[in-house]
Amino acid sequence: DLNPDLVEDVEVAVPKYVIDTTQARESFEMSFMARFNKKPNFDAAYAYDLLKLIAREGFLGDIPMAKHEGVVGTISFDATGRSQTQWVKARFVKGKLAAM
Repeated sequence: DLNPDLVEDVEVAVPKYVIDTTQARESFEMSFMARFNKKPNFDAAYAYDLLKLIAREGFLGDIPMAKHEGVVGTISFDATGRSQTQWVKARFVKGKLAAM
C-alpha cells in the first residue's frame, strides 16, 4: 500500500478500468473474488477479456482486428497487431485514485 501523504495530488495515467465502475467490471470482480478470494487487478481483467475475444473470434495466427467491449472497456488493435486500451489521467486524493 502507498503512503497517502507521499502520493497526495500526484497525477498518473491509468487504464480506464482502474477508475470506471461498470456493470461488467462489477460482475467480473464478484466472480473473480468468489473463486480466488481476492480482488482482481487490471492484468487479470485484461487477460479475461483477451481470452474471451480469442474464444469468440478464433485465433489463426493473426490477432483479430475487431474491437471488443469487455471488462476493461474497449480493446482494439493497431495495424501492427498491438492491443490498445483506454487510458485516463487520475490524481491521488486522500490515498485513492480519482478521475481528473
